[in-house]
Amino acid sequence: PWTPIPLDPAASGWGWVRTGVGGATAYAPPAAAPGRIVLGDGAGMSPSIVGQIFSPDPPPTFRLSRVPDAPVAIPALAGSAFLAATGAHVGDTVAASASGLPVTLRITASADAFPPLDPSVPFAVVDGATLSQVRFAANGTTATPREWWLAAAPHDVAAVADAAWAPPFSAAEVIERTALARSLTSDPVPLGIIGAFVLGSIAALVIAAIGFLVGASVSTSERLGEFALLRALGLSSRQLAGWVSGESAFLLGFGFVVGALLGALLAWLVLPFSALTATGERAVPAPAVVIPPEAVAALFGVGVALLAVTVLVVRRRVLRAPVAGVLRSREL
Repeated sequence: PWTPIPLDPAASGWGWVRTGVGGATAYAPPAAAPGRIVLGDGAGMSPSIVGQIFSPDPPPTFRLSRVPDAPVAIPALAGSAFLAATGAHVGDTVAASASGLPVTLRITASADAFPPLDPSVPFAVVDGATLSQVRFAANGTTATPREWWLAAAPHDVAAVADAAWAPPFSAAEVIERTALARSLTSDPVPLGIIGAFVLGSIAALVIAAIGFLVGASVSTSERLGEFALLRALGLSSRQLAGWVSGESAFLLGFGFVVGALLGALLAWLVLPFSALTATGERAVPAPAVVIPPEAVAALFGVGVALLAVTVLVVRRRVLRAPVAGVLRSREL
């Protein structure tokens, strides 16, 4: 809320600023009249004032305001490229300019990226209200915001967007986050890349499953003599089937754990650099790799199903093999 303060031009902390063609300069009123504005030489309309009135240059402006005790250092979030280019560090103060206005930045934190800015270009992010106050204290002007970010409940987004389009706002452009997300998810460039990765993953999964099933079957065929000898020595069919199942489960579990870790490593190394925009450029900010637990659970579910099929095939192969015939053929 607004807070009324007493107006006393003669009190400490108040000061006059004269803004004209030559810029902003301090103005000292007569000592006996701290609230009086003197134009020209004080004898009325001097030729210089008349010349300014009839010239295209704006007339001078006198502004009375509270004068800050010391120059204000604006807190800033600096990008990594900005720190590298200036050699500054967090906690330093840096002289800069904003639209021609000299300002002092106090770097309070750093960030590798700040959407939607390009992280390769040096940038510094400051609070708009603080910058406006510094600008107003310097020359009596404020910068008009070029965009507004509005927060709305999901069921009110459409109504807020319609109100922004309509008078009295008549926005030049309204970007709806949900609509933007829908357009990005239907973009053919990333969809093509995602489709290629998905097809490659499915193909690799199918080939690995077939290879594991065939490998287990061939390995069982080569070891039928060992299995027949173990059965002849008294090992029951249930014990032999449990042994074969445990062996297959160990191999499959080890392969799934190592494959999942290797896949996560490749996703972390490859996926952030393969996401492109509609123009074929890298996305800013770079996408973060998120591994959903349900996808991992589904993958391990496929592994359990493959294990069940493998155990069924191998068990039938072992139990149906005649012990005597295998021992005679293998000379064991």
